[in-house]
Order: sequence, then structure tokens, then C-alpha cells
Amino acid sequence: MEKSNLAKHIELFRQLVAEAIEFSNAGPWMMMTNKCERFLHRRSSYRELQYISDGDNNGVIYYAGTSFGKHQWINPVLAKNITVTASSPNSRYTDPKALVSKNYQGTCFAGPRDEDGKKCSWWMVDIGQDHQVVYVKK
Repeated sequence: MEKSNLAKHIELFRQLVAEAIEFSNAGPWMMMTNKCERFLHRRSSYRELQYISDGDNNGVIYYAGTSFGKHQWINPVLAKNITVTASSPNSRYTDPKALVSKNYQGTCFAGPRDEDGKKCSWWMVDIGQDHQVVYVKK
């Protein structure tokens, strides 16, 4: 962990890993005397996903489509693992299922919308309350 990409790019993560190493080197007596919640063991659900290109099996959308690594891929909107919203109402051009499908959809775009007197277009992909994306620039 101390040589991972996260440790290289996130100072707090690097500090926590160093603290964990120090704690594990202290021996079993420290585990018995220290009841601090911070030192209790917990499983990490961290996954490093390396997107390479659209349609690959490496990105967040693909991972959500496999029920976070548990099953074969199914469109994550249909599986209700993610929610997709566009600045335009749903239509054949803004079908949420098409945006996250494994096949390229040339007609999948959001149209402009007036927000605070400005025209803008957007897509929002909500990967759920228990999930977050950390972008690490290489």
C-alpha cells in the first residue's frame, strides 16, 4: 500500500498507511490495550479501475454493470446500480440506458438548457451513496 498510486498522490492516505504499518509493528499487546475505533480492523472496498478506452472492461460503468464485480455485465441503469440524468428530458437522444451501454450510440446527446440565463448541456451519472470515484492524474 505504501508504494501504491494512492499513496503517491494522496498525502493523507500515505500518512494513514504509515500509521498502520507502525501499529502492526507494535505487536499484539497494543491491540489489547488500544480500543480506539480508528485502530479496529475494517475491510476496504477500494478498487483501482484503469479506464483505457470507451467500451473496455476497465471503467466505473463496466464495474457497476457487473454489480461491482459480483455478476456478469448487465446495463447498470437496468440493474439499478447507477442513475443517469441529462439536461434534456428523456427521449431517443437522451436515453440513460444508451449512454452506459456497451455499444456506441451516435444519437446519445443532451440538448442545451437554460440555467440562470445561460445555455448549458450536461449528463449526471450517480454511482450510488456507497460509492465514490477518486481521480488520480498520472
